[in-house]
Amino acid sequence: QLVTLASLAPSGGNAQPWRFVYHTAESVLECWLVPERAAAFLDYERRASHLAFGALAENLRLGAQRLGLEILIEVMPDPARETLILRAQLGPGGPGFADSRQALLSAWIEKRVTNRKLGSRVELPTALATELGSLFHGSACSLELNSDPTALRLFGELHGETSQALEDLRDLARGIYPPLLADKGLAVALEGQARKSVVPVTVA
Repeated sequence: QLVTLASLAPSGGNAQPWRFVYHTAESVLECWLVPERAAAFLDYERRASHLAFGALAENLRLGAQRLGLEILIEVMPDPARETLILRAQLGPGGPGFADSRQALLSAWIEKRVTNRKLGSRVELPTALATELGSLFHGSACSLELNSDPTALRLFGELHGETSQALEDLRDLARGIYPPLLADKGLAVALEGQARKSVVPVTVA
């Protein structure tokens, strides 16, 4: 029952990139990442998958409280096994809900989900794609639909790199300097960032 509640967590593209292993003797539930199931083009450095596991952990906690179980969740408990994302130690005699808000959140687990049925992806029908494109006629924008896996993977990497660059800039604005910038100066720090890019970048 607890695994059922946990698996209702949302995930990007409804990938549900998890696998559960329960060790009866230790009362331990392990939650593993299944990389081949999580191959969404926006899953840059597994960030989308880790976000989904965060929602899963919340469902585990709320579900355990509902069932009267004590639960202790470890995140990334074994660095040698990077696909082992969560380990939950379970026991009887849990404290239950701390307040009515937690009880309400738990009650909504089954309600705040969309379709959780796994299925193969279906390409957008040509007629519908054409109709969507026509909505942009006469505007300054255009719509281009791309289903090429290589192009989608590159787009996902570029999106991830751009997001990371924006985070770095925000850190700089707050006065949090990357180690290279503090130790070696701006030129070396820029070269370090350029090496992470998925497209060729030259720092002159």
